[in-house]
Amino acid sequence: MLKYKIAVGHPGMGFGGSEARVMNLLELLQKNYDVTLVTTNNIDLSVWNSFYGTAVEPRKITIRHAPVFPGMYNNLRYAGLRGACYQRFCRQIGKEYDLCISAYNLTDWGGGRQLHFIADFVWDRELADRFDPVPEQGGHLIHRNNCIRKMYMSFCRIIAGKSVSFQEILQKGTVVANSQWSADLIAEKYGTHCRTVIFPPVGTEFGAKSFKMKKADFVSIGRIAPEKRIELQIKIIEKIRKKGFETCLHLIGDCGEDPYGRRIRSLAADKPWVIMEGRQSGKRKMELLTSCRYALHTRPYEAFGITVAEFVKAGCIPFIPDTGGQTEIVPYPELQFRTEQEAIEKIVSVLESQTRQKDLLTKLKARAELFSVKHFQQEALKFIQKILGEK
Repeated sequence: MLKYKIAVGHPGMGFGGSEARVMNLLELLQKNYDVTLVTTNNIDLSVWNSFYGTAVEPRKITIRHAPVFPGMYNNLRYAGLRGACYQRFCRQIGKEYDLCISAYNLTDWGGGRQLHFIADFVWDRELADRFDPVPEQGGHLIHRNNCIRKMYMSFCRIIAGKSVSFQEILQKGTVVANSQWSADLIAEKYGTHCRTVIFPPVGTEFGAKSFKMKKADFVSIGRIAPEKRIELQIKIIEKIRKKGFETCLHLIGDCGEDPYGRRIRSLAADKPWVIMEGRQSGKRKMELLTSCRYALHTRPYEAFGITVAEFVKAGCIPFIPDTGGQTEIVPYPELQFRTEQEAIEKIVSVLESQTRQKDLLTKLKARAELFSVKHFQQEALKFIQKILGEK
């Protein structure tokens, strides 16, 4: 019996939250299907297995690289241009597969059966700018609203080729949202209802560690980038320290040589309590997460928030913005904030009360299973089998 041919696509495999979805889909599908990973970046599946805790067998996966410009295969900058090259390629090859899965937002596969997993709203500039505009300070020229960006985006559209509206892609494919917040936004703007909400997988299983045995420190995860508002985290912790709490901030994530990366390193240079941990995975990442009592996240309007789910699974008490899908991970007002001052007040309130901490930890522990790999793979498989007409 011939196996169905399935393409799983991601425009640029890095080390973010959406790549966890890719690796878990590959792991899920490799046994019973002929699976191809479509991307633009050169990757070693064994490295991604180690980072995401998956068991993808390289011999069972075909990797196809969308042609990009010289120097871009191992450089994830210029996402717009990379995405344009990727989109052009996907439209050309889509007809070769029985099912095409976009693991990161919408992709025009040129027809046929399609499944799209919504990860964020970078694909819809109006929604992205409405809810989470990238701060211009520290950003690259092409990220700012100027003539250079307009020229750059026009060039990207030329490279992408034939234009198909998001409305068409949404209507002819099956769409899965990563949060109810994301699903509601799509329904509001496009009149298209997502078939379901499946929380992304958080594969790391953290060993139990007594809260009392942890350091009274804060941890943050994510690439050091303007949209993460890392400078706000530093300001909040600085003011917490001034109130008498001896705490540190551990920043886990790549810090590049771009203007924003240099700015954050400069802010941290004279603050020994800001610890730049760099990108971490596996055992070291687990140690850092399970050794800190608290976590801090400052990106508003996250469509989901993989790192927030990791905080919960690691047994941290996370403080998050009161907007977006991340509030479905941590649905407790005492851990949500709108402003810097509100964040400080709520953090102090929790830090001062062991009773409140104990109550929050009990609630958070009960939510951890919602973000398991098992749950994600079971729900994803149901949709894939339904689309393919399998029992």
